Amino acid sequence: MPGRYDIAGADTLTYEEMTEVIADLLGQPHRSVPLPFSSSRLEGAAAALVADGDRDLLTPLMEGLHADILVRENMLPTRFGISPMTFREAAERALQRL
Repeated sequence: MPGRYDIAGADTLTYEEMTEVIADLLGQPHRSVPLPFSSSRLEGAAAALVADGDRDLLTPLMEGLHADILVRENMLPTRFGISPMTFREAAERALQRL
């Protein structure tokens, strides 16, 4: 069973759609500010202010949001016999554990 395996949930969402789901589960309004440009440094600084987090940690995470991360062949069902859950289901479980 050694090797590299791509795994994914049952649905394909944008980062914005994921934040909409999380906001809905938290009973909070979803706030999004479209910008005519993209700057990971600015986005990291803004995220640090909003989330009261570490800018040095959040800036590289913001850089990753500009890449599509699509799984072409989900190995969960075929290799591991696991049925993927939806993002909403996974987010609900994660929030319940907080």
